[in-house]
Amino acid sequence: MSGNWFLDFSDEFQVTSLDLTKWYKSISTKIRSPRTNLGVTDWCWIVENVF
Repeated sequence: MSGNWFLDFSDEFQVTSLDLTKWYKSISTKIRSPRTNLGVTDWCWIVENVF
C-alpha cells in the first residue's frame, strides 16, 4: 500500500486477560476467504481465539 500512514492507536496485549473496558469479544459463525497475498490462509472469529 502506498501513501503516508501513521499509527492512530496501539494496544500491546501484554496481559493474560481481555480488557473489557477497551474491547469486546465478537463471535462469528462465518469464516472469511483466505488472503494468501497477506500470508493469511484461515480466518475465524471464535471465543477460543481470545484469551
